[in-house]
Amino acid sequence: MASCVVVIIQKIEKHPNANKLRVCQVSDGKDSVKVVCGAANAHEGMRTLLAQVGRKTPRGLEIKAAQLRGVDSHGMLCSAKDLAISDEAGIVDLPQSVELGTVFKD
Repeated sequence: MASCVVVIIQKIEKHPNANKLRVCQVSDGKDSVKVVCGAANAHEGMRTLLAQVGRKTPRGLEIKAAQLRGVDSHGMLCSAKDLAISDEAGIVDLPQSVELGTVFKD
């Protein structure tokens, strides 16, 4: 079953080995993980959806812990396209009123 959890991007740093990638520290209100992201619209303080390790997106992509150009990544920040909701690029930008840790299921 695909599901994502609402997280907040706490910190963004440049990826040391890739110009178009950034390293995001995200939190669901309890746990914090590092995720490598290429979305141009990602910014600190943004609430978005994290597909956690072990889950599958509606498009069938299995999420695994990975190293992307030498940096560990523990999940994927999702776009509406990743979630088969629409063709919009960029990660989902949720209202600040959405509670951290809320599970979004397809």
